[in-house]
Amino acid sequence: MTSSSPPFQLYAELLVNIRQVSVSASFQGPVDTKKTTAQVLPDGVTLRVSVDNGKQHAVTLTLPGQVAVGASGGQLPLQGPALASGYVAWRLPLAGQAGQDDSDLAPWSAPDLQPGSSVSCRGCNTSLVPSGRIHTWKDLPSDNWAEMMEFWHCHKPDVKKADTNGKSVGDEKGLADRGYGANSIISAEAGVGFVDLTTLLFSESDCQGLLFSDSTADKASPSLDTILESVQKAVTGAAVAAAAAPNTLTAPRGLNIFCASCRAQIGYFTLRRQQSVHLFKWQVDLRLGQTSAPEKVQAKPTIADCVAATLVATIQRTGSSKSLVLPIYELEELSSEESAEKVLQVWVLNSNIVYSASGRLTDSSSQRPARAIKLLYKYIPRKEADAILDNLNSDVQEINLPRETIGAVTELLGTSTQLLPARDRNFKGWKIGLLERWDPTRL
Repeated sequence: MTSSSPPFQLYAELLVNIRQVSVSASFQGPVDTKKTTAQVLPDGVTLRVSVDNGKQHAVTLTLPGQVAVGASGGQLPLQGPALASGYVAWRLPLAGQAGQDDSDLAPWSAPDLQPGSSVSCRGCNTSLVPSGRIHTWKDLPSDNWAEMMEFWHCHKPDVKKADTNGKSVGDEKGLADRGYGANSIISAEAGVGFVDLTTLLFSESDCQGLLFSDSTADKASPSLDTILESVQKAVTGAAVAAAAAPNTLTAPRGLNIFCASCRAQIGYFTLRRQQSVHLFKWQVDLRLGQTSAPEKVQAKPTIADCVAATLVATIQRTGSSKSLVLPIYELEELSSEESAEKVLQVWVLNSNIVYSASGRLTDSSSQRPARAIKLLYKYIPRKEADAILDNLNSDVQEINLPRETIGAVTELLGTSTQLLPARDRNFKGWKIGLLERWDPTRL
């Protein structure tokens, strides 16, 4: 803390199952009970803690739930052996309902977006998809879509017709036309914007102002055909190299996409399947058409919103709360430097909490309690991560994100850990952190 900061920090978390709000205050030294006061104000949602050690320091915190003030007039007791270490905690009973809305899992689903919306780079406001180009928005199926296609292919619906001999046979072509074939994939369509948890998917013909690269921005080109030609040569070279050295592969599975104006990485282009432009939600702005009412404008998704949604969706899809976060579209044969890097491993403890912390009080909007997921995280060697994923009995899932995004998530987790009381930041080799969830009402 700086010299102007209060000599303590506050953290509060809603405990829905036991209908309480857990509140803790961490001080820089032993708590002087004669100079320290803690009180819940009459509204039941405002906590005020003050210390007078020659200079008055006071912090007010909006609690994540309304609590019962009680006969004490809201004064909270300062007692217990932990006071000597500079830590005090309370469990405050809730007053009234403690509902937690678990809707709005992911930001910007298709029904939220207006046809005709333009898409621009959030960093420099460059137009990426012109207004009026996208006529309709569609939500993509969940991540287990491919698995369901395989299941349906093996267990086709009972749609039959009679052959020339009067025998009943399956309508193979009809099933394939309905998407039940093993070769069915989702591909980009001109005039259609597809939406998944973290990206918006477009046909390349609907986009402008993009640079494509199989590596960094300084090697990017506005011509997709030029880059694809280069990739094809790399694939041919990889095949030759693989024949000489079977353990070597250097062909990328996708391209990085950069904004032609500010050179920020704003998405990726798939090569092996649908060949579509994917733009990250946290890197773009959606401009609604002229017919859209001003109140339709929503909050802007952040990296935390999208990654949290991905983790929650992974739990819902697989039942596993453990994940390894690995770079997307990397080289299949890692360099020695990449092999030595650390991999982020996360273990979600609670996928939907509401919390408030004095460390978030940087502006008026951050004083509101926030929804988040609470998780354990640590960094393990890449070889250990690969061994976990190769284990058939492993319950750990793989999540792929761009390297820059992983770096940003790492920074967010580190910052969130500092919001927690010092004694609650670590657990058996793991660190404890928070990732805020999507809130469409956030400014």
